Amino acid sequence: MKIKKIIVAMSLLTSSSMTFAQDSAVSLTWYSSALGNGLKINSTFSCASDTTMIERHVITGNAISPNFWANATANTWLFRFHTGGGSEIDDAFSVPASNFHNALYELREGGVLEYQMERPYEVLTHRAERTLSYPYWLISNLAIDPGCDSLNVLTKGVAVTGLSGTTGDEKYYIMNVPAGATNLSFSIQAPAPSSGDADIYVKKGSDPTLTNFDCRPYYGGSNETCNFAVPEPGVYHIMVRAYTSYNGIDLLGTYTP
Repeated sequence: MKIKKIIVAMSLLTSSSMTFAQDSAVSLTWYSSALGNGLKINSTFSCASDTTMIERHVITGNAISPNFWANATANTWLFRFHTGGGSEIDDAFSVPASNFHNALYELREGGVLEYQMERPYEVLTHRAERTLSYPYWLISNLAIDPGCDSLNVLTKGVAVTGLSGTTGDEKYYIMNVPAGATNLSFSIQAPAPSSGDADIYVKKGSDPTLTNFDCRPYYGGSNETCNFAVPEPGVYHIMVRAYTSYNGIDLLGTYTP
């Protein structure tokens, strides 16, 4: 039997990209006592930028409990992660029940349900699970924090100076590029007395890798530039990788106007 994967919902919040910043993800696997222990949920929280994060839930299981069926039928939401409790819960960032009600048969056949949304970055401390009794099952003291506020965010026209690394080291940065920007440029420069060989990789929407990138000059030395004459707006991800050990390198991102 083929495993069928369904993207069941997206938040009303929209942006030009849904991204995941390097080494920022927080993941947990849990079994909902309120929804039925036959349902396994893998939840991941990662960063789109220093102020925005992505919440993603992958749900599997073939032992659908009567509680899950009833909750998906009777309620507007099934579960949600949030800060605080009670009146502080925001319906905008809950997992809606209606989408899952229509896809429960897929779970029974070994399918996978996936829900993903973009939300403002905050430390999430609670998980609420809808039950058939008032009002919901509440789990507290979670402290889910992908650390988006500590990401390395480039400021237009302001160089990050004095970078260094040993062979194979990878440093990651992001830069938000607005609509209407032109002549976008990311560069590494090697002012004297810098040494070594660093390479720059750039990709819009997700971290570049050694084999997946939008730009990689790959020259000898540490003077490299990636240019985008008419860039799409969104979050650009930059990796500076040490081909050989280097020191004293500068990184700059800029665009017009």
